[in-house]
Amino acid sequence: MIKVIKSVDKMVIVCRKILSKLPAYFPYTEPSENYIKNTKDITMIVKEDINGNPLGFLTINPKNKNTAEIHVMGVDPNYQRQGVGSSLINKAKYLATLNGFTFLLVKVINNNLFKAARNFYEKNEFRSIELTTKTGEDDFRLTMVMVLSKEKLKPEDKKSDIIC
Repeated sequence: MIKVIKSVDKMVIVCRKILSKLPAYFPYTEPSENYIKNTKDITMIVKEDINGNPLGFLTINPKNKNTAEIHVMGVDPNYQRQGVGSSLINKAKYLATLNGFTFLLVKVINNNLFKAARNFYEKNEFRSIELTTKTGEDDFRLTMVMVLSKEKLKPEDKKSDIIC
């Protein structure tokens, strides 16, 4: 089941549960938790098992009037490569399109550790548009974008809009 969560307290709990299982990618969960707490218009999309345990999540928020951004995404390692991430992306596409956004954006670290993430986003229709680095850092950030269209929406993406 996919749920849409607006409660900051629930978002932090889900974030902590999933990101703690991904220490190579998220050695510190606090920055993501703080971001969730301090972002006014953030929405979390969560895929749960039949017992209500989170299998994966992503957070999405408006970047500007045309663009929604996926800030953080994580899938429990036991459920990776089983469609969980793609179902989250499809729900994000659906919600962003319904809310009038034209683009869905994500930024990925451009190193070997995150190669699978970049491939995942490419498989899900994101395209690279910019490679940047912060001054003094070796990590390059790859900005990827997807053009949203009501014509591309699938009927199954409308299911399970439970808002908590």
